[in-house]
Amino acid sequence: MKVIDLNILVIGNGFDLALGWPSKYTDFLNFIKVFQIAYNNKDYQDARVPEDCIRDLNDRIDRYPMEDEKKTLESLKPFWDGFSEAFTSSEANQVFRDFHFCIYKNRWIEYFQYRYDRQLIAGENWIDIEKEIKDAIKVLENDSIAIVNRESFFIDTYEVNNTIKELIEKIQSEKKENRKYNLPAEVYEKLRSSLIYEHDKFVMALGIYIDFFISTIYEECDIQRDIYRLLKLRENDKIDHVLSFNYINNYNAKYSGVKQEENNTCTVHGSVNYMYEIRNLTKNEKKYDYDSENIKRIIEKNKMIIGFDEYRDDDAKNKQLDFIYYRKYFQRILKGTGSQYLEWLGQNELNNIYIFGCSLDATDKEIIKDLFLRKPVHTKIKIYYHDEEAHNRMIMNLISILTQEKVIEMTSGINPDIEFVAQTKWQK
Repeated sequence: MKVIDLNILVIGNGFDLALGWPSKYTDFLNFIKVFQIAYNNKDYQDARVPEDCIRDLNDRIDRYPMEDEKKTLESLKPFWDGFSEAFTSSEANQVFRDFHFCIYKNRWIEYFQYRYDRQLIAGENWIDIEKEIKDAIKVLENDSIAIVNRESFFIDTYEVNNTIKELIEKIQSEKKENRKYNLPAEVYEKLRSSLIYEHDKFVMALGIYIDFFISTIYEECDIQRDIYRLLKLRENDKIDHVLSFNYINNYNAKYSGVKQEENNTCTVHGSVNYMYEIRNLTKNEKKYDYDSENIKRIIEKNKMIIGFDEYRDDDAKNKQLDFIYYRKYFQRILKGTGSQYLEWLGQNELNNIYIFGCSLDATDKEIIKDLFLRKPVHTKIKIYYHDEEAHNRMIMNLISILTQEKVIEMTSGINPDIEFVAQTKWQK
């Protein structure tokens, strides 16, 4: 009996970048920066339609008193104008208000903006933002905080409302003096829950940015030559499944003609659902009158995952659970993003895995180990990289996850299990 290979395509967030999409975290933060200025930093309850925002932004550039800020606006204005088609959409009014609800006084976004503006974030990929979250949470969940069991007369205290940057600085300042930063238990709980909710709003804002602003403009895009070649494989060698770290089902939507509902795709980091949800609301209620409760419900349904890997030892990781929400594995369980890829890997005697647009970072080490080390199935892995810097980084990431000896073993010989391939691009 002839053995048919199983072919799995693994897609990361770099897949969007290869298509020319402005989906780096730097693009997202720049868009937020201009959006906040255009919205005039109003409270999220204040209605601001796109036409007013566009007019006020143009006026503000003309009369901006601070030269540095005027230069910033002028440099970002072409980027903002690139979304003009989305601004004229019939759905733009509600999207503007929902987006503003998610970003308004959001401490995570304020923290990322602060770090980004001062060039303190080491890199321009989403894994670098995840590292920023990880570093901040490390400060909050270590033994530098003392939870004081006394009643607080004012829950809405400074400690609850201050910025993440200020909080980290206060905790670290106490640590330098060999003291713990004291927090009443009630304040600590309020702080912890509010940071989780603001994280959810930050993730939802990214979902809106991708699902409405980007997707409206970049509906038609270039095709990757390497992906095109995979589509043209012989019938028995075609792509059988897609394991996506991406938030939007680009491969199925643009290339394969196969709907995600046909269960050939596992979106381990979740997928965007904002436009689907608001159109459902419009369909069911005839009209989407703005109501903050609607966007709150959509946030609750959002399955997108942004977080980091577990870094603590066995004892601590199973007992210190106050900030477990930020672990990717926890979010995958909570949001039910699926692990059907494990079933795929055991179906045949030989798996061919094609990896495109993935950094292979340690934040996804559990999944990477499943792909590279799953037994007893024999696996051949082809990893596409877009430049030599990415090539070097991928090798280093694999070494940190699989060990030096394993990577040498799997990349050696005439017919190695792992092959790195320089990425090419072809416009259809």
